[in-house]
Amino acid sequence: MAGGISFVNDGTESCSVEGHPSVELFDQHGQRLSVVVSAPNPTASPASRVLLAPHSSSASVLVQWFNWCGSDPGPVVARVSLPSWAAPLPIAPPIGLIPHCNNAAAPSTLDVGNFTTG
Repeated sequence: MAGGISFVNDGTESCSVEGHPSVELFDQHGQRLSVVVSAPNPTASPASRVLLAPHSSSASVLVQWFNWCGSDPGPVVARVSLPSWAAPLPIAPPIGLIPHCNNAAAPSTLDVGNFTTG
């Protein structure tokens, strides 16, 4: 399952997002799902910084979730954190698509990309 998380600047001043976002997944009861988050390779994908101009400029992050073999978690909520933020943000609406179980002996994994403009 792949999708994007977008960050929009609806303020009146420029701002930026930078670093590698951290994403966690939670089930419908608020329990953290057992998902291995792939660590970014700093050589292949250095941390990026995207400047967001005022009034609706945006940055996006590609997120891919693979191999869910657990019980049905119901609607899944993602929480994203950045190194410079004090608290994580819940992502709404909840994720309704759950990846297929491809290998019950392998962990469920989550790949999180770098920021891109738009």
